[in-house]
Amino acid sequence: MLGRVLKEVKLPFPDDFFPEMELSPQLTDDFHRSATRSLQQTLEAERPVTRLHPSEQPDQWKLIGDRNGLRIYRERGFVKGNDVKVNVLGQLAGSLEDVLLGLYATTNGSLKTQRFIMHSDYLDAAVLHVIEEDPYSEDDTGFSFQFKGLQWMACAPSGKLVHKRDLCWYEELGRTRDSNGDEVGYLVMQSVRMDECPPFEQQGLTRSTAAVCYIFRSLPDNRVGVYMKGQHGVGGKSRTWSADTIMSEMWLGVASALNCAKAKRLSRLVSDKEMFITSAPSKACDICDSKLKMLKTNQNCKICGKNVCDRCRMTKMIYPSRNTGNFPCSYFFCKPCLSDAKEKFDLSDEFSDEDETMGPTASTHRRQPINIYDADDADVIEVNQCPDYESDSSSEPEPVDVFEQDKLKYINSFCSNDVSTAINSGAGSAGATPSSTGSSEQENLMERLMQINMAAEATYLMAKYNSNIQESTSR
Repeated sequence: MLGRVLKEVKLPFPDDFFPEMELSPQLTDDFHRSATRSLQQTLEAERPVTRLHPSEQPDQWKLIGDRNGLRIYRERGFVKGNDVKVNVLGQLAGSLEDVLLGLYATTNGSLKTQRFIMHSDYLDAAVLHVIEEDPYSEDDTGFSFQFKGLQWMACAPSGKLVHKRDLCWYEELGRTRDSNGDEVGYLVMQSVRMDECPPFEQQGLTRSTAAVCYIFRSLPDNRVGVYMKGQHGVGGKSRTWSADTIMSEMWLGVASALNCAKAKRLSRLVSDKEMFITSAPSKACDICDSKLKMLKTNQNCKICGKNVCDRCRMTKMIYPSRNTGNFPCSYFFCKPCLSDAKEKFDLSDEFSDEDETMGPTASTHRRQPINIYDADDADVIEVNQCPDYESDSSSEPEPVDVFEQDKLKYINSFCSNDVSTAINSGAGSAGATPSSTGSSEQENLMERLMQINMAAEATYLMAKYNSNIQESTSR
């Protein structure tokens, strides 16, 4: 039955697409024991006494991306097709409670909103089964962020030559204490195989596998230390450059957990209203009295209901509630209401002056850019590039046009071998042996040639397709 339905359903799936699950107590215990073992191993590896920073081991670890204070490393020399070891390290500006609140999602609507904010390549997500959730609501003082359950997400990595991916995983979220008695937060994600969530090959999805554990630790000056250890099997026949992009986008999404928490608090202001009353239709803005455009006379603030113009409003993504529709929930908010929300919930980072100057063409949510480092360790590919971004590279790479998407400014950049060698030597890589340098250059050259070959083949197919259209039209 499910197989026949799969051929007819397209992404995103309906909310009632996945059947209800019944997990045996034995299977639930197995999931929990595996997650507990992963948590203990990560806590042991996170201790500074027992580990070296990946940047201190360049022959073993490669930096493949960074976002909003977090950096992701993957192991070098892995066998193609096997799971790849990954590490995420860094700090976030905020509190431990804010991070855990942003990661907490027990319904389809909340998970879809969370993953949309976290990932620029988001396609769809669903909560498959809730094993355990916090008995208190998020507004109660006894709320402890506890969650155990099964979840699923699909994403479309940037680039026409990269297949869509999905992941079905068991998740545990909560707080615990380390060996020193200090409180830490944790997030465990381990991929599982469930008959109710089979591989969706008819929808063009390639199933990935993963087993990771995040540790979140409170630091002075209202900051949170992040450490993640795990493995990721991208799946399919991905090249190194595309696999690095997929891994970076997936595991650096937690850098936007604070944005999820802020969206939740803004949603609370909307859901707390007993009745939403809009102002009478008007041709002028209720805040600045400027004339509204003819086709934009019904833009009301979701909190106060006032008519607002483009300069006096901002568009925000919030979580579904009883006073909103289903996902996606994107509404207008006037700046006075956002200012009140900032004072009430201390959302200073979310409603900065820079955000308030955004025009009407701005997107509903402004994600932090992800910098993807290619095989040369010198070139940088930036996803969701912001105008004020400045590259760390000392030379200006020559961009190669390889099928751009709307939210991808550069898919790849190439530097000459001389420039790459100069940059690597200037960055302190003089300790590398000639043999390792030569093999690395050969590997990088092969990856570049393969990428150019695929781009040329795709260009040929597109030209042939357009030629066939012109011939059919002339007939």
